[in-house]
Amino acid sequence: MGQVRHLVPMEDCIRLQEDVFRLSASGRAWEGASAWTLPDAVPMAHPRAAKMMLGGIEPDWWGIKMLAHSDGTPQTKRRMQILSLFHAESLLPAALIEANYLGYLRTGAASAVATRHLARPDARVLGVLGTGAVVRFAVRAHVALGWPIERIVLYSPSAERREQYAHELRDRHGLAVEAVEDVDEAVRRAEVLISGTGAGRPAFDPQLLLPGAHVNAMGHRAELDHRIFEIARTIADDRANAIANGKLSVAIRAGAATADVIAASLGEVVAGERPGRNSERDITLFDSSGVTFQDIAVGIHVWRLARERGIGEPVELDTDADMW
Repeated sequence: MGQVRHLVPMEDCIRLQEDVFRLSASGRAWEGASAWTLPDAVPMAHPRAAKMMLGGIEPDWWGIKMLAHSDGTPQTKRRMQILSLFHAESLLPAALIEANYLGYLRTGAASAVATRHLARPDARVLGVLGTGAVVRFAVRAHVALGWPIERIVLYSPSAERREQYAHELRDRHGLAVEAVEDVDEAVRRAEVLISGTGAGRPAFDPQLLLPGAHVNAMGHRAELDHRIFEIARTIADDRANAIANGKLSVAIRAGAATADVIAASLGEVVAGERPGRNSERDITLFDSSGVTFQDIAVGIHVWRLARERGIGEPVELDTDADMW
């Protein structure tokens, strides 16, 4: 984790994410289907959920990411992410990278890319729902982007955590931060809203959003009230991924929305193929559940810098040896 943190500043990660989303518009960055393993608590000594993700960046790279997690309180739940990079031509592995930090970093960076391309240029008030890692990296990314934040309106159901995080933002970034007791107040005032909640239920009432607001939905895939898909211009990180795994997938399974609500992928917007918004009054929604090509883009950057600087542990694999 420390090596990745040292090698990839947030500013670099934002650039990497913008570039890879642009490649995705032409299919040069692609996402395969994900495979889920859900726990059966009866035979498992340690019930865990896991997800395997596959993607690539043409013409040279494939990648597989494993994400495993356990439920529990913020103090007891566990999460582990591992990224394996492969040379596409030979299928030989190039690197194995611990991806907890990398995963949060690229998620936060993608939210900044989405804001740059989807939010109104005059948006100055950042609404923040949550105090966990997803939110913290997203806010960091907006600061690194240089977005002109005049005020953050922060809500968390935990008074202790929201006050602590508000103090941290003021102290570390010199930002004007209001920690509010009512989620509705944060939503009503947000010109850009970052939602990174993990409770698995709708986090806010979309009817309270300002005309022209932009929403980065970064948390649990059940965190959105289905009505948002009726009023927002929905931009997916990847169309197929949003339908299968995104916030939209929950609404589709509930019969509250269809895949037709996707106006564009973020890559299509970044590449200039489709507009992010059609008017200043559009409410825009970035449905972010995460795609493997985001991790691969950062992983390639880490791999190259690590080789240049002699960081990491080289391992030789003899795949041509006779097996019998």
